[in-house]
Amino acid sequence: MLMTILFVYPWRLDDLGGSQVSVLLLAEALRRRGHRVGIVEMGSPRSTRTVHRFAGQVWAVPEVYPPRRPWSWRGLLRSTRHVRRIMGAFKPDIVSVQCPARQSLPVIGAHVLPHTWRLVVTARAESEIRAEGTDDRWLQAWLRRLFRRADAVTAVSDALARDLIALYPFLRDRCRAIHNGIDPSWLTEPAGPEGPARQRYVLYVGRLDPSKGIDILLEAWRQVRARAPGIPLYVAGAGPETDRWRALAQHLGVAPDVRFMGRVDQGELPALYRGADLVVVPSRRRSEGLPRVLLEAGASGAVAVATRVGGAPEVIEDSLTGFLVEPDSPDALAAALLRGLGLSAAERRAMATAAARRIATWFSHDHTVAAYEELFRSLLAPAPVAHGCATGRS
Repeated sequence: MLMTILFVYPWRLDDLGGSQVSVLLLAEALRRRGHRVGIVEMGSPRSTRTVHRFAGQVWAVPEVYPPRRPWSWRGLLRSTRHVRRIMGAFKPDIVSVQCPARQSLPVIGAHVLPHTWRLVVTARAESEIRAEGTDDRWLQAWLRRLFRRADAVTAVSDALARDLIALYPFLRDRCRAIHNGIDPSWLTEPAGPEGPARQRYVLYVGRLDPSKGIDILLEAWRQVRARAPGIPLYVAGAGPETDRWRALAQHLGVAPDVRFMGRVDQGELPALYRGADLVVVPSRRRSEGLPRVLLEAGASGAVAVATRVGGAPEVIEDSLTGFLVEPDSPDALAAALLRGLGLSAAERRAMATAAARRIATWFSHDHTVAAYEELFRSLLAPAPVAHGCATGRS
């Protein structure tokens, strides 16, 4: 059964962070399987446009503001009408809200009115389900309304699914984990023994956001630099606070060994991962669901050091396929980085091979797409016919 699926995403899709990439890959994979797929993105001037990595239609809808004053209620009503018009023209069977945030408001508004589509909500980080990272406390109440209306809720890790049910017990029978997956094209044989001329480096990939622990990484790097001089830290990513992190690197005295690379194209990442001694994911508590960087790094044959947050322990077996440390501790992160940098070539290759094998076995992109496809179809299946005498007549 082919379906018409409309994804609703709260930010611009061009940023190509982990969640954007995952949503685009899922939408494109479903489209290639024959389903009719479109995406509504919030936070852009109203338009239709094309987005890299997705061949379907994308509608941009202006950001929704808190409905506290008359003008903001008018903005919410306009966004709801716009979303309703898109739904009326596209006629979705499934509306999939990804990373629930302010886009919850117009979706709830559309859901209140008569409709035939089923609503699925996917959480990709704990900060989303708690409405953290925003000053608008009203959003928590709207998220609760959204989760109550959902026909099904998914989370990208087992840990996030447990947190969802703990916060919203009424989801117990409607919530399940569907892990992020990685395309087989990422999988590669880990690199051979190190050559004497190879440039050693440690790699960070991701948004330059406080929740990602950039400050913790830079403070840890001061200790790493003292014990392992001459190894640079490459920081691949962008964000509005880049200048803040550059200034912090200067203040800590590590700027000569920290290279801010800016936004890096996805096509360049496999080589960067393969060449790195270590890939570091220093995220803070509640900032991750299941870090896509860990999947990409492991599939590319890299060894990762990550904080024990969200779904990271579901990807990394500590000291077997990478290293896990407690979050918000520069000392613990520095110790793990130094331990990783001290691995012999044979130890690094064995750990990288084990990581790639684990990714290939448990985090297949095809499995992820099939799981969403199965869930969506199950919501559209006719209700089973009850047997017996409902009227009491024989």
